[in-house]
Amino acid sequence: MQSEKRKAWSKQYYLRNRERMLAYSRKWQRENPEKLKAIWERQRKKDPEANRRKWREYRMRNPDKVRATVKAYRARTRDRWLAHGREYYRSHREYYASYHKAWVAKHPQEAKAIDAKQYALRKGAKATGRVTAEDWAGIKRQYAFKCAICFRRKKLERDHVKPLSKGGDHTPSNIQPLCRSCNSSKGNRLI
Repeated sequence: MQSEKRKAWSKQYYLRNRERMLAYSRKWQRENPEKLKAIWERQRKKDPEANRRKWREYRMRNPDKVRATVKAYRARTRDRWLAHGREYYRSHREYYASYHKAWVAKHPQEAKAIDAKQYALRKGAKATGRVTAEDWAGIKRQYAFKCAICFRRKKLERDHVKPLSKGGDHTPSNIQPLCRSCNSSKGNRLI
């Protein structure tokens, strides 16, 4: 019974003096960052699942606040993380090279689509859309797997109907299949 009275009294005291107690707590936290870090670490180790659950609930209740905090943190530490990423890449270059090579071998059509988009960006395409492997397969099917100029069945390449250098878009509606010789002879002319 005594503990119930004490809890009720403590709650009333906290409600009456909330601002003063919060100000004191913030001041103490600013003045004792190492102690605060040690307290957090002890709590985290004592019951890690409860700690994860608490933060998950906090994020669910305050999504805007969390989003703003993360955005501010990323802006504040952007240069440090970019430098860290460059250094990590530099020290693991062989791994990334072999991973990329394996990915390209496994996904040749997607790799070609990415290369085509990067090429379009370098050429200054005004509205760089994305021509996926499925889009390219659909375009070839639409032309019956034949060159749009000579109508022969050869290995087909992507060609921009309105060239990127003339302000054309990198979109499926501006792509046509051409064989290598027709694509080379067309150049950047409009047909």
